[in-house]
Amino acid sequence: MVAETREEATAGLEALARGETPADVVTGTVAASGVPGKLVWVFPGQGSQWVGMGRELLDSSAVFAERIGECAAALEPWTDWSLVDVLRGEGDLDRVDVLQPACFAVMVGLAAVWQSVGVRPDAVVGHSQGEIAAACVSGALSLQEAAKVVALRSQAIAAKLAGRGGMASVALSEEAALAQLTPWADRVEVAAVNSPSSVVIAGDAEALDQALEALAAQEIRVRRVAVDYASHTRHVEDIQEPLAEALAGIEAQAPSLPFFSTLTGDWIRDAGVFDGDYWYRNLRNQVGFGPAVAELLGSGHRVFVELSAHPVLVQAISDVADDSVVTGTLRREDGGLRRLLTSMAELFVRGVDVDWATLVPPARVDLPTYAFDHRHYWLQYLETATGTAGPVVRLPQTGGLVSTSRWSLKTQPWLAGHTLDDVVVVPAAALVELAIRAGDEAGTPVLAELVIETPPVLPDRGALRVQVMVGGPDETGVRPLEVYSQPDDAADDEWTRHATGTLSATPPPATRQTGDELFAEVSLPGDVAAGAFAIHPVLLDAALTGDDGLTAVEWRGVTLHAEGASTLQVRLGPGGALEAVDGAGNLVLTANEVVRRSVSVGPPSGTDALFQVNWIELPGSPQADGVADVLEVPGGDSPLAATSRVLEKLQTWLTEPEAERLVVVTRGAVPAGDTPVTDPAAAAVWGLVRSAQAENPDRIVLLDTDGEIPVGAVLATGEPQLAVRGAALYVPRLARADAAPADGLQGTVLVSGAGVLGEIVARHLVSHHGVRKLVLASRRGLDADGAKDLVTDLTGEGADVSVVACDLADRAQVAALLDEHRPASVIHTAGVLDDGVIGTLTPDRLARVFAPKVDAVRHLDELTRDRDLDAFVVFSSGSGVFGSPGQGNYAAANAFLDAAMASRRAAGLPGRSLAWGLWERATGMTAHLGGTDQARMSRGGVRPITAEEGMALFDAALGAPPPLLVPVKLDLREVRAGGAVPHLLRGLVRTGRRQAQGASAVDGSLKQRLAGLAAPEREALLVELVRNQVAAVLGHAGPDAVRADTAFKDAGFDSLTSVDLRNRLRESTGLKLPATLAFDYPTPLVLARHLRDELGDGDDALSVVHARLEDVEALLGGLVLDDSTKTGLTLRLQGLVARCNGVGGQTDETTLADRLDAASADEVLDFIDEELGLT
Repeated sequence: MVAETREEATAGLEALARGETPADVVTGTVAASGVPGKLVWVFPGQGSQWVGMGRELLDSSAVFAERIGECAAALEPWTDWSLVDVLRGEGDLDRVDVLQPACFAVMVGLAAVWQSVGVRPDAVVGHSQGEIAAACVSGALSLQEAAKVVALRSQAIAAKLAGRGGMASVALSEEAALAQLTPWADRVEVAAVNSPSSVVIAGDAEALDQALEALAAQEIRVRRVAVDYASHTRHVEDIQEPLAEALAGIEAQAPSLPFFSTLTGDWIRDAGVFDGDYWYRNLRNQVGFGPAVAELLGSGHRVFVELSAHPVLVQAISDVADDSVVTGTLRREDGGLRRLLTSMAELFVRGVDVDWATLVPPARVDLPTYAFDHRHYWLQYLETATGTAGPVVRLPQTGGLVSTSRWSLKTQPWLAGHTLDDVVVVPAAALVELAIRAGDEAGTPVLAELVIETPPVLPDRGALRVQVMVGGPDETGVRPLEVYSQPDDAADDEWTRHATGTLSATPPPATRQTGDELFAEVSLPGDVAAGAFAIHPVLLDAALTGDDGLTAVEWRGVTLHAEGASTLQVRLGPGGALEAVDGAGNLVLTANEVVRRSVSVGPPSGTDALFQVNWIELPGSPQADGVADVLEVPGGDSPLAATSRVLEKLQTWLTEPEAERLVVVTRGAVPAGDTPVTDPAAAAVWGLVRSAQAENPDRIVLLDTDGEIPVGAVLATGEPQLAVRGAALYVPRLARADAAPADGLQGTVLVSGAGVLGEIVARHLVSHHGVRKLVLASRRGLDADGAKDLVTDLTGEGADVSVVACDLADRAQVAALLDEHRPASVIHTAGVLDDGVIGTLTPDRLARVFAPKVDAVRHLDELTRDRDLDAFVVFSSGSGVFGSPGQGNYAAANAFLDAAMASRRAAGLPGRSLAWGLWERATGMTAHLGGTDQARMSRGGVRPITAEEGMALFDAALGAPPPLLVPVKLDLREVRAGGAVPHLLRGLVRTGRRQAQGASAVDGSLKQRLAGLAAPEREALLVELVRNQVAAVLGHAGPDAVRADTAFKDAGFDSLTSVDLRNRLRESTGLKLPATLAFDYPTPLVLARHLRDELGDGDDALSVVHARLEDVEALLGGLVLDDSTKTGLTLRLQGLVARCNGVGGQTDETTLADRLDAASADEVLDFIDEELGLT
């Protein structure tokens, strides 16, 4: 709702309540996908102008006024009139050399306004002269160069073309228009194609008049354009030479925003395209605006914003994109802030984010003059201060109990004052009080012993679950006790034990005390209540904490005599005996012994997110036969050649019908057993195939061997990745790595890569490691984004920073870099993405991704082997370890890096690869990720790493032994909840037992549900299945957000989400489905009908037989059989074949029973042998 006063707002709300939609209320519907689509800024040609079109916005928008001022300055060298005066209505808009620069300035100014509220384009497109503004906004032309183009070109039009022609809009298709214009074919042309039903025609003035009169007589809608010249016709050829001379030397850059050209019909990506010749052809040739919109729609653009003083292309866009969001900005005679807000609201109600605060900043409001009552009617969860103990659950049989509570600074505010090494540490006294409470519940009120192993630490965010476990009593009545904690965001099985002890019903004998004694008197602050505690931890902790910094970590013979004390007088003997009394001298607590010693707690470093890959020997090697296609990878190739060859084989194999599995065999690719990596090129193949496995579950197996290729035994394990070493089989498992921070890096440090990660590392090296000599190398050097600001910042911190433009894929340039700067340490962070599923990759796409990774690291490795480096660290990616769908080339490059560092370490050289997970800060590797990508990763249990956490992990990894470490934040609960746990994570997450199945799971669920249903009901069930899976893939709350007739591409699908959907449907239906499923069957309804056809009718006997046979085939593939069992099973199957051969073979009405009744004993025995396949 757009309103300036309270009264307007009230009137609008009341109208809405009545079901009306007043003019100042904007309503809309967000797309079913929740994502409106990519956004396009549209810059029109002429027709949007009106007198005074900039007046209101100049006065109401500081952003617009500032940008118009910049445009005026840029136009001033080429014009003899005032831009601001023209926009305020004081100039001559009838002059084309005034009109076109003025419209250009308005478009550029409106772009600044839209950008200021966070509405930024994914692409720009221009119509005729609108391409000049589009080129300026995209960064291809500077404002000064664009102003020169629009000013000089419009002056050439005024001098040579004005008064000779005209233009008009006609409601016809291009084909129909050409047919109608046949009588004037040499004098009137189709100048622009705006949509399938709208063109602009232009030509000689007299001929145009005749043509328009003829069209109007046929009731074809026509509208003249207010110009007296004919753009995009032969007329323009008269100014080719003067225009070429005037625009010579125009400097054009590559667009920083995607630019779709209505001149060339393609994307403009390169520098130098928008030269003087382009702007001549832009004026001479036909405008292909309608086809451009169609192309933009095809690439996922669904929101179109026309930046002009009045919309002239909105209708044309709507003709092509009838289901897209299309809006203008200003309107004729309505060019102020109110209209602008309304246009922004048009986008907002359809799901486009708008930063309203920049347009409607905070303002002072009058305070009420009377007291009034605030009443809140909604329920709100509040964490309030509580005691330490939680609810108690008693355990059957053992007689024990468990008490779980939740601690945070809200529930235990007194912890805020108990810090050690800058973190909030739970004092030992709190664990003592907690243990006493548990003892009271168990009937054993004496804390016979409590030994604190490590104090609990409160996390920075969230809370800590604290659990006390009390076991059953022994023959003397003593109960064991343990105290555990777990942060809120930890996995279910990630508990840390903090203390152990025993509870008893009676105090143990007191020890004799001699020597000096320690006395203390403490009281609770007045605002702290003691009633919720047996004995308040603050009170007890204060009594035992002195200036010596020692902490009570062992307690024996503790008895609580009274509760709720607010004052204590404590006597602690040299032997550790403790006696505490209240203000009246009555006993409150006694202990036979308290041991105090120093405790150190460091701040949480995030190193629980640091993992290593262990190769674990499988217990026993199953011996079984198995059938699979085998692809052996020969050694000795370069990483690119080896990976390209395997890519070609994979693509061919994946197009064939699914039958046997594929086993890809390498040698020396992984460090299993005692064997190091000997072929990093083969490791790159592993990265590629891991992605292929992720895209095609259960079809491909990776095997690295040092001898035989035991296909049967490998397939029998069910593992996707194995290594054979001798007679043993090894499998990879992720395990937590021990942090081992090394000494700070010294000397000159080379950081290669100018992206976000390179910047983070550079800042960290200077601020935390004290590095004073830093070399930053990247292809663009100081021209890289942010490089100059980074140098300024680091120099200000005392560092000597050299920035070098160096293509690290060029060996000669790397050699020169190393010779000049002689680094003591190398940290390589560079990388580039070119994502695509396996079927879309090419050797060229592999090479592009390999260059900054594989080639660069090979050069750095080989050229530093004779140098005494302190550290050689490469930033790899978890994609090479886990296998990321749609990133086969990137996974391959990073797997090579991991192997190259292992090879360096085996040679006695420094080498460490950090296979990073997802970074919170958008990097060149993650900036492309949309909401769906993030949701997919979240479902996989991956959480983003902050820059601070990343550098803590970096430091923790520097001294750790393994050459490969995986810094990744995993939510193991999410991994477990996701269903089947990936094999790599099965060392971290316990896998649940599988459900026993007599046949396939699909047969017991989906096929049974489909059986017997009528055709419409079967289709409805399958549509619901598809919609549910689409909702899961896109991260929607449920299937209601997915329409059955919405195309997958319109819902935001790409190759990765298509693979995800295929995998989910494959699992839920049991069908073998292609990776291109979402493209072959483009809507949920069409896909559901395909599934129906593939599943068959299901209620006829033959379909049931086929379904059961598929189940048998699936079960046989995973069986491990001894000879006796195999023989028995073979006999049964042969018997079934014999019975099948007999079906339908009888030519008379004689039944099997009749035949048996009439048979002799020998004939019956012969029949049995035949049935069992023994004859």
